[in-house]
Amino acid sequence: MKTWEGLRGFDFKFINNGIHESPECNNIKHVKSLCRSRIKKGDIYIILIGNDTRSKHKYVRWETEVAVEKECTIIAVNLNGSRYMNPKLCPPVVNDIGAIFVAFSPEIISHAISNYKNPPAENY
Repeated sequence: MKTWEGLRGFDFKFINNGIHESPECNNIKHVKSLCRSRIKKGDIYIILIGNDTRSKHKYVRWETEVAVEKECTIIAVNLNGSRYMNPKLCPPVVNDIGAIFVAFSPEIISHAISNYKNPPAENY
């Protein structure tokens, strides 16, 4: 997604909020503090949905809850190209929170960023 920033007609500023390897990465309280402060700075929360996202319980559920609490627009990006919520891949915390499910594509994600605001509690 970082490489999309330079595409013509694509007004997109991507900030990778991933926590890089450091001694503090093993300190859950520290990592959650960093994640919370980064999520609080944004208005849109993009969650990538891949084959193993549903089983990532350590931070995915918690980060999504923080984004919902902040009332971020939630965009769930399916890496498999689907435009729908797949309960076999998607963590339950993303179900019925007003997220939009889109395929992994610069144009589609850009459109969702520019035009979508979370409606109350359904999947789109």
